[in-house]
Amino acid sequence: MPEYLLSATDESGRRLTKFLQADSGDGAVAAARERGWAEIVLHTDDTAAATADLTSLRRIYSPRDILRLQRATTAEFVFLIVRKGLSKIWWALLALLLLFVGWPKWAGEPWGIRDLVSVAAILGIPSLTYAAIFLFGSARRYQRLLRDVAWARWESVPRRLRTLKGLPPREFVFRKAQALAGLGKLDEALDEFRRLAEREEVPDWLYWSLMSNVSLAARDYDKAIESQEKAVRLGPGNPTLLLGLAGQLLVTSRRDTVKASALLTEAKGHALGDTLRFGVSRIEGILALEAGDPGVARKFLERSLEELGFAGNNALIDQFERVTHAYLCLARAALGDAAVAEEHFRRAEPMLRAHRADDLLECCRAALRS
Repeated sequence: MPEYLLSATDESGRRLTKFLQADSGDGAVAAARERGWAEIVLHTDDTAAATADLTSLRRIYSPRDILRLQRATTAEFVFLIVRKGLSKIWWALLALLLLFVGWPKWAGEPWGIRDLVSVAAILGIPSLTYAAIFLFGSARRYQRLLRDVAWARWESVPRRLRTLKGLPPREFVFRKAQALAGLGKLDEALDEFRRLAEREEVPDWLYWSLMSNVSLAARDYDKAIESQEKAVRLGPGNPTLLLGLAGQLLVTSRRDTVKASALLTEAKGHALGDTLRFGVSRIEGILALEAGDPGVARKFLERSLEELGFAGNNALIDQFERVTHAYLCLARAALGDAAVAEEHFRRAEPMLRAHRADDLLECCRAALRS
């Protein structure tokens, strides 16, 4: 059964972070309420619960540590890795310090350069080792892979994949299919991805949602929407899928505000993880913009950027952030804030070019000219 990470206040008033097993985010929140918990914050959406394997992390880190790791910047991530690593060997480090530094001092020797070098080596070598594991290890290489995906550098993705060992088969096949699709080989990409169902058991709703993302890489928006609609039908009540489809209907050329609004309303009726809040605000902002209310749009879109603060070290979030800046450009331009609109466009333009979002690019340029 999927596991959901959440924070809550228990009956004694103590704030805690725990994993709970449930069939959905709604079920996890309901289970927390049954325990008498309040002020519940869900940190895992249904898609993440179905795809993330935190088994190895949970052997080392507490739920609170895992939450911090998921939201950490690169510097914070390295600090947490080093701190946890040092805590595991603290008694060994203390014994070395006592042996090489403490014992001579006990015998009356004065402090010298040798003592400082000993302390630096005993504490510094393990710290540098743990830092290097992240900076040059598979976690860092995986972040580079995701950064290439976010920036549509499809020719680099297969090379990145070859350097990653131990990547789950589902993730490997999905990213390879995305790259093939982005390189204009959609049929080959879809054939590659279909083999995934033959290799491992994948929930039907997840299969079609991932398939939708493969089609998006090829900019085949009709096929992407069709696949996401299948995912929504096969995974009813999944707010991640509902918001994903709503976003596709608005950001692509369809601009179906009626259906997107209905999907948004349905999604808001379910337990929403804090990782989904930015998506809700973003869709609210785009809907307001389409309805001709740039003032309301600006407030929602700026809130969306604030809510992206959870992302930390997630390279994929850069794409969502920069596209949100494009819509803020439209909202600010409509409000007559030309200088601010230009700044938002400056942030958005490289990403729009990377994904060849020509319609949105031209809308921004037209808004800045008017």
